[in-house]
Amino acid sequence: MADDALTITPWRRKFVAICLIALPVVVAGRALVLQTERSDKLTNAGHDRYTRQFDLQARRGMIFDRNNEPLAVSARVYHVFADPGVLQWADEKHAGNESENKSKVAQILGLTVAELDNMIANSTSPRYTVVARQVRPAQWAAIRELSRAQGVRGFGVEHKERRYYPAAEVMSPVLGFTDVDGKGIAGLEQTVNTALSGQSGKVVQIAIGSRDTKVFEPVHMSKARKDGENLGLTIDLRLQHVAYRELKKHALRHKAQSASLVAVDVSTGEVLSMATWPADNPNDPEMKTKGVIVNRPALTTFEPGSTIKPFTILNALESGVYNANTMVKTSPGILRVDEFKVRDTKNYGDLTLEGILQKSSNVGAAKIAIALGPEAVWSMLDRFGFGKSSGLNLPFESAGRLRDWNNWYRADLMAAGYGYGLSVTLLQLANGYAGLANGGVSTPPLLVKGALRSPRRAVADPKLSAQVVQMMRSVVVEGGTGTRAAVLGYSVAGKTGTSLKQINGEYRTGVYQSLFAGVIPATQPKLAIAVLVDEPASGEYYGGLVAAPVFSSFATEAMRLLNVTPDLPEQIEQMREKEREALEALEEEPGNE
Repeated sequence: MADDALTITPWRRKFVAICLIALPVVVAGRALVLQTERSDKLTNAGHDRYTRQFDLQARRGMIFDRNNEPLAVSARVYHVFADPGVLQWADEKHAGNESENKSKVAQILGLTVAELDNMIANSTSPRYTVVARQVRPAQWAAIRELSRAQGVRGFGVEHKERRYYPAAEVMSPVLGFTDVDGKGIAGLEQTVNTALSGQSGKVVQIAIGSRDTKVFEPVHMSKARKDGENLGLTIDLRLQHVAYRELKKHALRHKAQSASLVAVDVSTGEVLSMATWPADNPNDPEMKTKGVIVNRPALTTFEPGSTIKPFTILNALESGVYNANTMVKTSPGILRVDEFKVRDTKNYGDLTLEGILQKSSNVGAAKIAIALGPEAVWSMLDRFGFGKSSGLNLPFESAGRLRDWNNWYRADLMAAGYGYGLSVTLLQLANGYAGLANGGVSTPPLLVKGALRSPRRAVADPKLSAQVVQMMRSVVVEGGTGTRAAVLGYSVAGKTGTSLKQINGEYRTGVYQSLFAGVIPATQPKLAIAVLVDEPASGEYYGGLVAAPVFSSFATEAMRLLNVTPDLPEQIEQMREKEREALEALEEEPGNE
């Protein structure tokens, strides 16, 4: 029996042999399956557990003014994320400190504990959720210290950038701002966002440490980043500061809602200043959620009023029916057409074309417009760019409104002669005056250096344009409506404007917009400047009293900063002589030594 028990039957031998042969085959087959069919899946699972891939934000391009002064720069910040899968608030050694450590982390990130818990609990990803954006390096260092000292685990950072604007509100209407992710959402930041942004790269991070202590550290880039392009503007930051200062000072003095100024280089079309007050500070974190900053000079439209009269006078000269000596009867200071009335502030009698500008006669301008006809009046305004976008491609830029002349009534024609019935932007007005001062050559405005723009166009006779500019000088001297726009040592040619403001399509009695537009020096124009003060409420509202002084103070500083040689040096010498005489008289008084 014992021998029988130890005897291995043939079928058992066969079974053992088959198992010994089959086992390596099964193992080899399983290995082959793992290496082929499921290789990618297992590899990805391993990578998901021990590696991560994040976007590496490209450095956003800087923005500079014409003199290479920085206007928009980017500083390194962090986005802090949490990995709920490995999150712990204390290690074994510091057990019991979890609540205190969570409170410290929340405080470091500027959150409440409830906000931090809510973000982690409602994460759309089981392994990744951003809990704080644009965190300073010092804040992340504080969290790392908690990790070292208390065993807080499960937090990491992504390198990001925060946009900073050195000129703050002085430049904000032009530049706009970026959101928390560095994307331009207003102003030039939005217009040229693609060029400024560049292309993000991708960085691989690998887990270091055990499951309970692992942290992710960058190891290599899987895709190189391409930093954004730097941007140069034609804006002169020095002039921009002067403009903002003067707008603020005069707007507050006249209790105005807002005030804006645009200064354009006459020969090149470069925008040297585009300022508005009040303006928001784009460095304020709340701006990320407040909405769009309004660039009033390019976005807000208004009826230009009497500032349009130089184009009416140019139109009259071009017609050949009028010349410098033609007299236009404006008596008795009122003109009735159908049921429409046009008034002057007084009865000026017979006026020359220059006199119509100097006295700002609505009646005279209206009579000229009626004599010229709607097509001619419309054509002149259209040629100088009114009713068209400037080409700067700013977000929400307005083209203004210039209705087709075929739809004009006689009252529309008459109103167009002195600046009503159409709407313009301050940028259009400044550029129109630049074209007038540049020998009738309209140059599309330029804000970004090197940007493509339409070619210059000859839109008026150069001799007649120059003649109108010289006529406009009478506005700023004694007897004109704009004497407060005078600049010591320089000739000024300009035009005042005062228009009733439309609110919800209706003119509001007693609500005005004060205007002055002009060029300096008048003999060889360098700058075309347009000023708008909206809703002055101090009692003074005429453009010559409210807007003209802004022109004067800004232009005085601009001529100095741009080193423009005075074309009326005798005025400066006369002033110095008066100062010397006054000083001598003071010294001769008894008791003075």
